[in-house]
Amino acid sequence: MPGVIPVGIDQAPHIRMVRDVARRLKQEYGFFLPSAIYGKYTSALDGSYKKKKSSLDTAKLEIPEKDMKVMEKKINKALTGGRATREEQKAKGGEIEKCVVYEYSKNHFIKDDKKLNEMFEECVSGKNLCGECKAKYGVPYATKFYEEFNKNFEKAKKNIGKVRFVK
Repeated sequence: MPGVIPVGIDQAPHIRMVRDVARRLKQEYGFFLPSAIYGKYTSALDGSYKKKKSSLDTAKLEIPEKDMKVMEKKINKALTGGRATREEQKAKGGEIEKCVVYEYSKNHFIKDDKKLNEMFEECVSGKNLCGECKAKYGVPYATKFYEEFNKNFEKAKKNIGKVRFVK
């Protein structure tokens, strides 16, 4: 019976090897060809990749996130690539590769490439400071994402009893 087993990208050569073997034995033994989907690690809002017990509640967004005010506070506290001073940020621009708000926007919240590019340019040029960026991009796009997600999640919960699983 086919199943879904999560694997890391480091296991890709093994998946390909097993696919080759299964392809050769498919007719004789009826094997399914395995496939894989690889996830991307998303850092916590504090910039770390590991869960820390002390920051567990504030360093991550919940799925679903029901309280938009809590979500807004979390995003406003998130690590950014801001410079030490306002003047330095305006002169040199932000370090976007360190910005968790940009990472979340790119990977989850902003679907429009033009808007994402606009966010990028405003950061690296020094046009926007980090607080302005969170107010213009982070919070509104996260709110839109979660409102849509929560609506679809509630709709899916109503249909779960209708789903028929393969035996």
